[in-house]
Amino acid sequence: MAKKKVETTDIVEDEVREIPIGEDGELDEDAIGVPKEGAAEGFEGAIPPTMVIPPHAEVVFMRFPTKMTKRPDLGDRVLVLWQITTKEERFAYKRAQGDQLVAVDELAKSAIRAIDGKAVDWSRGGFEVNKLWDELPMACILLLRNWYARTHTLTKEQQMDFFVNHFSVRTAVVG
Repeated sequence: MAKKKVETTDIVEDEVREIPIGEDGELDEDAIGVPKEGAAEGFEGAIPPTMVIPPHAEVVFMRFPTKMTKRPDLGDRVLVLWQITTKEERFAYKRAQGDQLVAVDELAKSAIRAIDGKAVDWSRGGFEVNKLWDELPMACILLLRNWYARTHTLTKEQQMDFFVNHFSVRTAVVG
C-alpha cells in the first residue's frame, strides 16, 4: 500500500498526516480508523467523507433537535465527537488563556470533529465550533461539558481497580 501526504481538515494548525491510500487510489478505510459500521443509525452523512478518524477511536454522534437550539432555522444540529489527545488538550488550554472556566468549554469544543456533516477546521480557529456554541442554549452546552468530563475521566470502579491492583508506594530509606 502506498502512502500519500494529504492535508486534512481535522488536524490542529498546519500539520500534514500520512494517509494510507490503497492500490485503487482510494483511502484505505481500515488503516485510518473509519468506523466499520459507519455512522450510527439516523446519523448517515454526519461523518464528512474526507474525515480522518484515529484507529480505535470511539466515535460519538449527537443530535440536538431543532427545538433544543437557539436557531431553529438551521434544523437539527448533528455532531461527531471523539476523545481529544494531549496535544489537543494543550491547544485548548492555550485558547482559554489561563481562564479555568473557559478551559472547560475549550476542552469540550476540542472533541467536536464535525458539525452537520462538515469537518471542523481548527486551522481557522475552530470558527464553526464557536459559532455552534453561540447557537446552542446552556442546557445543550452542559450536555457537551458532561459528555467530555465522563469520557475523559476514569469511573470510580476503574480508579479503585487501578489503585488496588496496579499501584504501589514504597518509602526510600537512607543508608
